[in-house]
Amino acid sequence: MIEFQLDETSGVATYLQLAQQVHQALRMGMLEPGDQLPTAQQVVAQLAINPNTVHKAYRELEREGLVRARPGLGTFVTRLPSGIDPATQARFLAELAGWLRSARAAGLGPDPAHRPGHGRHPGHLRRPPDRHAAVGPPQPRPARPHGHPGHLARGPPGCSRRPAAPSPSWASALRPGRRSWPGSGSSPRTPPSTPG
Repeated sequence: MIEFQLDETSGVATYLQLAQQVHQALRMGMLEPGDQLPTAQQVVAQLAINPNTVHKAYRELEREGLVRARPGLGTFVTRLPSGIDPATQARFLAELAGWLRSARAAGLGPDPAHRPGHGRHPGHLRRPPDRHAAVGPPQPRPARPHGHPGHLARGPPGCSRRPAAPSPSWASALRPGRRSWPGSGSSPRTPPSTPG
């Protein structure tokens, strides 16, 4: 039975990746007419994807006439894609089997860390080490006195917010030509006094 694998970095839709892998398995002779595809539940358990994605891939294959869904039984391969020469396929499979035997004899085999469900990426695609690991963690910025004008432009370390502009009600009160605050007789440079 075919085992699906996803490449999240390929940019190809998940359902298309599944359909393409069935096409490849048919061309390579890994699947033949009469073989059953994994059930949607099996694929969902293996890849942690939405079951509708699996159904969409299988519908696409069914539309192409390569598989047929049998209610209560599963989805089965009905025919090979056109253009596959059985003699070429048999020769390719023999070469592939020989290559696999050579690889196993050399001590190569499937790496459990790269099997589906054991990690998202193969080792050569793993995330590079943290950029601070070699030079140490970032150092905090020195504190500035409260009256320093830089605190208005920068705010606390790591913050790039600038002070908010005056609200529209205050901005209209301070428009040019106005001599006093609304509702008071005071100068526009000093806020109205509070009774107290």
